[in-house]
Amino acid sequence: MPDPRPPRTGEYLALLDRRLSALAERALGKPVSPEALGTRVRDRALARRFLAPLQAEWHDGDENLVRGYLDRWTTPGEDAPAAAARALLEAAEALVAMGARTEALWFYLWEMESMLESVAR
Repeated sequence: MPDPRPPRTGEYLALLDRRLSALAERALGKPVSPEALGTRVRDRALARRFLAPLQAEWHDGDENLVRGYLDRWTTPGEDAPAAAARALLEAAEALVAMGARTEALWFYLWEMESMLESVAR
């Protein structure tokens, strides 16, 4: 019987675990390394390969839900990278707590990819 999971699921989940730990540190204002945050070329390629086949699964409602948590203004003097890390963590917690559609979680992970560089600053 074929495996229903996307290829390299285990590797991606290990990367995601590392990233979430690094986001928690960054949300507290602590610096994190590119390795911990998973922004190296190899890590980004793994994430894109994992998520690309799932792109067609989510729809505008999923995108709007996730962006509602991630699109935030920062105030003058606020640590913008730490605020982005907090937004990512709070969105993940909220999506799980509300029992969001799996497709919304896929979109969240896709958006995380685009936000990691801003968190790394």
